[in-house]
Amino acid sequence: MMRKTMITKSLLLVSLLYFGFTFSANAFERVIVGKDTLMLFAYPIEVDSVLSAKVHERLSGAYSTGCRRGYRGVWRLENDTLFLEKIVDYYSLSRPGEKEVLVDTDGIFDAYKRGGRIAALWFSGKFKVFGGKCITEQGLGFVGRYEREWTYEVERGRVVSRQACENSLKKADCSIENGMSLVASLFNGDRFPELADKCLFFEADVIPKENGSIDSLNIRVTVVDKDSTGYKYTDRWKWIKNDFSNPYIQELKTCMELIPGWDYLVVDGQVQPVRTWDIMTAWEGKGCKAHYEVVDFVSQSRRDMLTWNDTTYFLDYFPFQYDMNLYARLRPLLKNDFSPSCSRGYTACWEIREGRLYLQSLHHGKNDSIIPLNVVFPENEGAPVEATWYTGKLLLPLGGRLEGYYPPSDFSPRVVYNEEIFCDIREGKIVGKTVYHNSVRKGDSEFFAWGRRKTIDFDWDKFPELKGKKSHCSYFVQPKADGSIDSIRILLRVDESGREYGKNTIRITDLDHPYVVIFREALSRVKWDVANVRGKIEPVEGSIADHRRESGLRIKECVLQNFKVEESYVLGMLCVKPKNFDQIVKSLNGKMVRGLPYKKQLGVFRPWEAFRQLENEIINRCIPFEVREVIRQGQATENKYLWPSFHVYLLIDQTGKIHSACFTMTDNVYSALTENLFQVMYDALMQEEPLSIARFLDFSESTGGDWVNQPIGYGVIEFTVGK
Repeated sequence: MMRKTMITKSLLLVSLLYFGFTFSANAFERVIVGKDTLMLFAYPIEVDSVLSAKVHERLSGAYSTGCRRGYRGVWRLENDTLFLEKIVDYYSLSRPGEKEVLVDTDGIFDAYKRGGRIAALWFSGKFKVFGGKCITEQGLGFVGRYEREWTYEVERGRVVSRQACENSLKKADCSIENGMSLVASLFNGDRFPELADKCLFFEADVIPKENGSIDSLNIRVTVVDKDSTGYKYTDRWKWIKNDFSNPYIQELKTCMELIPGWDYLVVDGQVQPVRTWDIMTAWEGKGCKAHYEVVDFVSQSRRDMLTWNDTTYFLDYFPFQYDMNLYARLRPLLKNDFSPSCSRGYTACWEIREGRLYLQSLHHGKNDSIIPLNVVFPENEGAPVEATWYTGKLLLPLGGRLEGYYPPSDFSPRVVYNEEIFCDIREGKIVGKTVYHNSVRKGDSEFFAWGRRKTIDFDWDKFPELKGKKSHCSYFVQPKADGSIDSIRILLRVDESGREYGKNTIRITDLDHPYVVIFREALSRVKWDVANVRGKIEPVEGSIADHRRESGLRIKECVLQNFKVEESYVLGMLCVKPKNFDQIVKSLNGKMVRGLPYKKQLGVFRPWEAFRQLENEIINRCIPFEVREVIRQGQATENKYLWPSFHVYLLIDQTGKIHSACFTMTDNVYSALTENLFQVMYDALMQEEPLSIARFLDFSESTGGDWVNQPIGYGVIEFTVGK
């Protein structure tokens, strides 16, 4: 299926006080109104730079992406006046089980005290107060909304106006977010021969009726050359808006009418339009709808099956949709079949015999019932149909996905299988076949960890000009077959803030530059992973950050006897796991999925209180106090650009039995722990009785691809310690 390209618009945030979208609710201020504690969408202290600076001076200094300002204000609306009740250091709120730590306000707000209370007399402006449940989030296609909202206007701390509204959300069978992606995937560009090598983008507003059908539409489209699709070209695009005589807009309108129903939001009695906040890609040239992509609305789509020489394969391509005119004949029958598990609304069975590709059958996506082939091919009487319309490749995977393969962020394949057969097809005839035996040979992970620490521990004070600055090294390595380096590219960023892209960042790419040489020499001694994928060795990329400590924590060599250390797939993290960990994975079914907390009634993957309670129980039983104390102290004193982090990953089956465990952490945590602590944690976890955590998970929903609709016996569960 075609990859959905989304070009995000730039949003100008015009006010510090009020934004029209939702982020982490934990970051909101709180306001007490009567007996209710509600969320306040405003930051009155930040309006006054002097007050803000004084408050920040008294914070712990710990850093959290959930609340960048570092604190939460608690306010009270009483007698039409806004009062500041207290300020809580956000660090204490981010740690389960800890008591909240209050910020001392003495000497900061003395000028605003009235009767011993702090009145927000410095503050004037509008803000929103939220109550009830959050009924929409940003990803649904419209602004975040809560069941009850109040808009206040305040002048020098006094309320001068107040408006209240009640909101509700009507859920349809197909959610808004998926609906717009589905519209894009349904678009039939083959109706228009002139689009064979063009791209078509669209934006749309849909105003639904109460039954979820469409009341009115706003649509605009543009057609551009494939070499003019980048961000830098968007201001040159010529758009056609709401011309419903335009055939492209007519086709989009037809696709929107196929959506079984739209979610709609009612704000203060008014139905709100459903918008594509991003520019959507409806067409990318001939054959664009015939490819499967793991990142999209179609990422969980059930795949077609193909039989060849008595072997059945799951296809990563959709040959039927190579000619979207054929699919268009089928679309009217599929209106009730579209779903996240089958976004196309159908599945197909194929066969290769006598060197030709045949369509055997079509099936409804909802219940697998057969769709007569004569719906698409009127003269067909039930016999297989030769796929003469299809020209391209077919990937036939064997042996499951390639373990240990992490594609670089270029155009390398995202999904690779242990063995792959690529068939070249021209007008339904097999004209070529290539077989790949893919493999990954792991490099010396412990030596890589040594090389990484070598650069961090280097005496950077030898370069006086780097005093007070931070560095961030991004590397791109092309390994040889033996794991040594064939070539290397390095981008070193140096900045006072420690950020990768600061205003004053210096970017260095010269491999002979004295700073770069330190990284180059350390990385050149590493034996790298060698991923032989589809006939070539894949490059390896990653980064090393210079996190010099202010807290006194020191990196030390830690030679682990029963564990091995690897760089985690999360950049900047180390993974400590038993030396037999990979063998344990292979001894299971080899198809590990990420087990995520799944709340059935919400239909979403999201941790909730019951899951968190069990998580904390396991942490308290199995994670020694010394580990939690290292993290606690580090979070209280550590440089804010290296937030100490420690995660536990459990290999667990559906009965709750733990088969193995590994640990990932920032290097400052790793350097402070001993092997004995790793062994203690591992033994404690292995001695646990089967965990009731399995009841929180739905393994079948975790991942798409060849795992969909197959029994999954094992999964990975992640626990976060100290956050």
